[in-house]
Amino acid sequence: MTITVNSGTTALLTDHYELTMLQAALRSGAASRRAVFEVFARHLPHGRRYGVVAGTGRLLDALERFRFGPDELSFLRESQVVDETTLQYLSSYRFSGNIWGYAEGDMYFPGSPILVVEGTFAESVLLETVVLSILNHDCAVASAASRMVTAAGGPGPSGRPLIEMGSRRTHEWAAVAAARAAYIAGFASTSNLQARFTYGVPSSGTSAHAFTLVHDSERDAFAAQLAALGTGTTLLVDTFDVPRAVRTAVELAGPEPIRQDDLVRQFLSATRDARTVITDSKALYYGIAVNDQSLTPGDNPRLGPTRFADWLSRNA
Repeated sequence: MTITVNSGTTALLTDHYELTMLQAALRSGAASRRAVFEVFARHLPHGRRYGVVAGTGRLLDALERFRFGPDELSFLRESQVVDETTLQYLSSYRFSGNIWGYAEGDMYFPGSPILVVEGTFAESVLLETVVLSILNHDCAVASAASRMVTAAGGPGPSGRPLIEMGSRRTHEWAAVAAARAAYIAGFASTSNLQARFTYGVPSSGTSAHAFTLVHDSERDAFAAQLAALGTGTTLLVDTFDVPRAVRTAVELAGPEPIRQDDLVRQFLSATRDARTVITDSKALYYGIAVNDQSLTPGDNPRLGPTRFADWLSRNA
């Protein structure tokens, strides 16, 4: 028998014993008893003081698709996982209970229930595995990501932006979930396009070492990337020698190049000075002929973080 992979249902993202428990509970009469399930952490990893909730949104999406269709029922019947009475119950399964918990991005501490599922034992117990699977993974990623964001100065403009780039180090769909969880915890973007397509997580990236190696030199690779993507792109500097690559990147992409006539025009405009700047390519600079490189810094310049436009906005 062939089952379509990723058919849309999440009902089989569960453990065998969830269904055999259901069969026994249906027979004993306990299936209809009211039950409350709480999801909580008994303890945190060594050195951590808090965790971060993530995955609730994915869980609710999975719950909507938790249905046993003809293919799933045929599989369970032919595999003799459960009996016909249980299959009949599963054929019309719909969760009708209540779920509540912390918001995604909230902190949690040991012993505090981050999610509560309330309903009959039968309808609630079937969700146990998928609930734990999603929350354990996403909370773990978000908790680790939160510590990284804190180490980088915090979320927002006061901190350094972090890019999640773990897709090639995990399962292809776990990568999408991880990108979402990291974004919830404060990461600025992800390299994973599926995460952007599915969840709207901003995407960005650098380039691979292969891009540098396919060019005749690191300088040529940087120049090609800058020509195609502009100075806002991020250059990969660890293919060979990092300090040398950084110097090359600064030379090619910065410091911010501004023609002297454009610099004066911007200053006059910002200070509401009506004078006109006339450009003369043959004019001398204090009696000396100069070109576009004459007034730019040489090797190993000392660069500040302030751009000319930012300086103008504060001082004009």
